[in-house]
Amino acid sequence: MAVSGSADSEDYLGWISPGADLQPVGRCTHRLQLSGRPVVPRPYLPVGRGSCGNNPQCCYTAASVLPPAEPGSVDSPEDTSITPSTRHRGTEPQQFSAPALLPLIMGIWCHLLVLCTAWPCVWPFRICAFNGQHFGEKKAANHDILSVVVKIIHRCDIFLLQEVHDPKGIALSKLMAALNRQEDVYSAVHSPPLGRKSYTEQYVFIYKSLKISVTDQYKYDDDDPAAPDVFAREPYLVRFALKSKDLQDLVIIPQHTEPEKAGTELEALYDVFMDVRKRWRCKNIILMGDFNAGCKYLSKKKKKTLRLYTDPDFQWLIPDSTDTTVKESTVCPYDRIVVYGQEVTNLVKSSGTYNFAEELQLTEEEALKVSDHYPVEMDLYLVLGGSRTLLPSLTLIIFGLLWILELSISQE
Repeated sequence: MAVSGSADSEDYLGWISPGADLQPVGRCTHRLQLSGRPVVPRPYLPVGRGSCGNNPQCCYTAASVLPPAEPGSVDSPEDTSITPSTRHRGTEPQQFSAPALLPLIMGIWCHLLVLCTAWPCVWPFRICAFNGQHFGEKKAANHDILSVVVKIIHRCDIFLLQEVHDPKGIALSKLMAALNRQEDVYSAVHSPPLGRKSYTEQYVFIYKSLKISVTDQYKYDDDDPAAPDVFAREPYLVRFALKSKDLQDLVIIPQHTEPEKAGTELEALYDVFMDVRKRWRCKNIILMGDFNAGCKYLSKKKKKTLRLYTDPDFQWLIPDSTDTTVKESTVCPYDRIVVYGQEVTNLVKSSGTYNFAEELQLTEEEALKVSDHYPVEMDLYLVLGGSRTLLPSLTLIIFGLLWILELSISQE
């Protein structure tokens, strides 16, 4: 049975059975509710008696009738009551279209933009150091290992990769290509091969080039007549410029010590610190890397004699109780971060290790294929240049689009 009528009819609602499939006619913009819920989830159905007002184009038809429902159910033909979604006859509920909300969203965005300019948006800034354990062409060619290394690096703004064996640059080229498939733009600087005789390693600094730039770099001359050739791998110092008013200039001194001579090399690191202070007159310095500063290689008693430890201007961020090794059978704080400078020290919010085995759900065997060390890291909170408007813009655009999408769906 098909039934049609105008919105001004007083009796047309009684003609619709609970099983009717309602079809839109004209420009009706609401739903008809039957027995307390919508009959069909379609747009353009009239709501209640007289809800279309005097609009002659707002009509309906009751098309095909569905099979009768079981007696006593909510869809039973005996129940012909209709619950309108509005109790006001002759008035149409207020509707908001998605385009009409754009001025409101833009108004909120402008207010928050002004607020963010007055109260700067703070971004976490992470600096990491990781012993890649013979990272070279073989590991870079392994998709699973390379994928894990990329995930580890992506968490950091400045990343020191140690124990790199890549004289031809093939491994680093593959690593940078994998990193730059993502939205962040990474650049890298690296030392020449460092070491004695045939065994050499490289220090590689990887950084997000939209936030950071390298202004200078040099290899420390390990030629002190009083103590020549102290370092098995000389430090390779890099100076960074950050787009931040809080911390514009930062120097990082990397060091992977020879395990059996860890104490001697760490004591000599103070001379490296004095050399870079004289050369660059910098105020904020970070020393980090695989210091082998624990267990049998550096006792707590020996550590307390180091100038890097006795000088109160240095802060050791990774405590002796921290385990930086992957093997569950080993508990040693080999990898360390030491900071110098009031500015950078005051900006440190947290530090520790990144347990990539746990975070990426790897077994110990799988994690050891990547490295036998966990990365160490420190988080700074900086006001970066350009971030005053980027954060509210991105956030409000996302929320605005989600809001418009939700309203569009609710109108269907």
